[in-house]
Amino acid sequence: MILRYSLQMIIKGSPTLDHFSKALEASVNSTSCQNSLYQIHAAPDSLQTDIEIFEELIKTSKQSLVLIHRPDELVLNLDLLNGLEKTTHHKFIFFGDLGLQHPIYKKLNYHILPHPYLSIEITSLEYPHTVGSFTSWGEMRDLKHYLDLVLAFRDLDTKNIQFNIGGTLNKQSLTPQKFLDWLKKSQYNPAQSLYLQETVQIKTEPFIPAFNTQLYHLNGKKRLGESSGSLHRGITIPIIFEANHIEKFEGISLIKIKADEDLSSIEYKRAAQDIINLSQNRSLLESTLSKNLDYAKTNLPQHFCENLKAIFNQTT
Repeated sequence: MILRYSLQMIIKGSPTLDHFSKALEASVNSTSCQNSLYQIHAAPDSLQTDIEIFEELIKTSKQSLVLIHRPDELVLNLDLLNGLEKTTHHKFIFFGDLGLQHPIYKKLNYHILPHPYLSIEITSLEYPHTVGSFTSWGEMRDLKHYLDLVLAFRDLDTKNIQFNIGGTLNKQSLTPQKFLDWLKKSQYNPAQSLYLQETVQIKTEPFIPAFNTQLYHLNGKKRLGESSGSLHRGITIPIIFEANHIEKFEGISLIKIKADEDLSSIEYKRAAQDIINLSQNRSLLESTLSKNLDYAKTNLPQHFCENLKAIFNQTT
């Protein structure tokens, strides 16, 4: 478990949330946000830490703030669900418009907050515009979904578009060789595979794409309301499956790809054309990014901490 101490708050959570916790830690002191913040990631790599945090919360009679990052995944794990059942006396915070139907959430005292922007560095308006993301691939983002989107550009005018990805693939650093190895094991035909090899560039350093590809899924189905840090790292135009409901709550402009519930039918071609149309309309692209920047400036970690302070004061 990672504990981050400041003059005002103890932030507890899994090492998988370290980047987010550091951003909060840097903002806590200026907001006089007191009390402890317990974080439940509910990601596969955070399971043991999440269980330990629930065990501590069960023993804690004083009402505390608990931030759940992936509540839709939490209810699929019996250990975490059991922990939640035993800690309903605490106050909970969820990210985004979740649309969750599990009965446990009706028992909770909770607030919904938008995910804060961890960086407001804006993407470049100069050509070529990047479609991709520097993030973790293989768990909540299937690399195949991204590559299927890239294939949808094959017959379109892509002279002002480039396709870059980086980060990790199945928990290991994504390198050009790992990408080629993945392609060899994929179901793409030789022509598709060759096109992807020639088109997709693997980046080893973080970058801010113009079109931030965040095609969230949960066990192969459309995901409800997941809102990740890599979507909020830099001012971009996110690309998500339409089932993701963050657009109902957050004030950002994005491109939504229509898809069936089980992601068996996905309208990549229409999304590709939408991306090209926006990329080629510089004034519209600039105004869209400006709108997203204006929103991000009102939703930084310090604003999140102010919201935590207000929520905590309601409990005392």
